[in-house]
Amino acid sequence: MSSPMLRAIETAAPIAMALGIPCRVSPLACEVGGMYEWKDGKYLPAAGLSAAAIRERFPFCRTELLKQEGSWNELVGKETAEQNRERAEKFASWIKRRVVETPAEERGSPLIVVTHSDFLDLLLKALFSVSDTSKKFVFKVDNCSLTEVFLPIVFCEEGKEVPVLNYLNRNHHTM
Repeated sequence: MSSPMLRAIETAAPIAMALGIPCRVSPLACEVGGMYEWKDGKYLPAAGLSAAAIRERFPFCRTELLKQEGSWNELVGKETAEQNRERAEKFASWIKRRVVETPAEERGSPLIVVTHSDFLDLLLKALFSVSDTSKKFVFKVDNCSLTEVFLPIVFCEEGKEVPVLNYLNRNHHTM
C-alpha cells in the first residue's frame, strides 16, 4: 500500500516488484495536509498525478482506490488537522478490518505501507488508540526508516488484543 505522492510510489513500486506483489495506491496514505502549495500568503490546491499517469510510470501499481479522472486528490488546498486525524483513523480502521477479515491460514503475511513521516505519526496514534490532539508527544519517523507493528497480539493473562510496536526508525538498510 502506498501514498499516491510520487516519492512514496518511487519507494513502494520496486519493493512490490521485488516481492512479486501488486502495489496498491491509496489516497488515505498521503502526507499530512494533502496536496497544496503556498502562494501569495495562502494555501492553494495542487494537483497530484492522475491514476492513468501512475499506471503508465509504474505498471506494477494498482490504482482502483484513486479517482480515475484527473488528479487523484480533491483540489481543495491544505487539509485541516482534524481532516488529517480523520483520514489516519479511517486508514487505521481499514488496516484493523483487513487483519480481522484475513483468513486464519493467511494471517501473519505482512502489510507493507509506504507513507510519510507526519502521517505515520497520526496513523500510529490511531492504531494504538492514542488521542493526542495537543501533540504532547510525536512518533518521530525518519525518512526511509522501517517501522513494524503487529496486529493484533493477544495477551493471554488479560485476554485482550492490543497492537505491538516492534520497532520504530530502523534504518540499517540505508547505511
